[in-house]
Amino acid sequence: MRVTTNSMMRTYNNSLGTALDTLNASRERVNTGRKYARSYEDPSSALRAASLHRKYLSMEDHIDTVKNAQSRQDTAEGSLRQIVSMVGSTANDETLKAISGTSDASARQTYAAALRQTQQSLLQFANITYGDKYLFAGADGKNIAFSQDDHGNITYRGINVSTGEWPGHTNAEGLNELARLSEEKLYVDIGLGMQTNNGGIAISSDDFNGSSAFNISLPGIKSFGFGTTGTGNPGDPKISSNVFALLGEMATELEKGPAFDAELFGKMRENLTACHAGLTDLEANMGVKTNFLEATAERAEDDLLNLNKQIESVEYLEPAKAITDFSYSQYTYNMILKVGNSLLSSSFVDFMR
Repeated sequence: MRVTTNSMMRTYNNSLGTALDTLNASRERVNTGRKYARSYEDPSSALRAASLHRKYLSMEDHIDTVKNAQSRQDTAEGSLRQIVSMVGSTANDETLKAISGTSDASARQTYAAALRQTQQSLLQFANITYGDKYLFAGADGKNIAFSQDDHGNITYRGINVSTGEWPGHTNAEGLNELARLSEEKLYVDIGLGMQTNNGGIAISSDDFNGSSAFNISLPGIKSFGFGTTGTGNPGDPKISSNVFALLGEMATELEKGPAFDAELFGKMRENLTACHAGLTDLEANMGVKTNFLEATAERAEDDLLNLNKQIESVEYLEPAKAITDFSYSQYTYNMILKVGNSLLSSSFVDFMR
């Protein structure tokens, strides 16, 4: 069978082109370190890499959310720590001095002024912001949490924290609303597989599965108390359960001069001590949530590192393998060139023999 020069040249050119493409591809792999430059070169790896990249970007978003929640939590915890310290000092020191046998009406006026100053300082800590959000305003971070009206009454989002007085509503409705606000939730996705309770679309925060997300809401009304203790009957006076309003009531009692009721003040002080105990427990619970966020962030960063390793294994070559492949491609290409030189030096007559 005769082999024509044209047939041989076509075969040779095809082989040479293939070898050159392989050489260029291997050279590019050495330069970039990637297994492929275009998805059609390795469809299965490209598809897997795309999936891993989506997971990587999603994990980065979760980490950002966790770190933001951590910062919020740290800011709120720092503020609460100051409140706990000041309330503890007031309950165990200043108020005790105010009812000691050596305190006269003038001294009580001084202690009353100190209590009002403490009240104002605590309100500032309770209205602390993170960015443009009030941290202790529950799910409504755009509006200030605690305010004080012209009569000195403390309100939470417009509702009197002691009586429940709320324009256009009964006091009972106001207290019920405070109870509802105390349970407000605001969930964020931190990579726990955020889900709704019924598997459908969430209409409100109550529709989310609490174990699948993190609640960043900090309802100040739950933290600092609302309503009153006592029935209001003789011998059982109503005393505010809100630490800020209570300090105001204690200051008012101290300012009564000869009408000062030491027994009533003692009951107020007991309420303040109970408020301090509740705030101490709250501080401990916030510490637990902070530790949880720290652990979640560490786990997420570990997952991110593992995803990065998987992406590298799918998309990138070991340098030694890339160089070896390039060397082999270079050798193959040179050999084809050498064979070509031999073929091209032969004449048509040689093929006819």
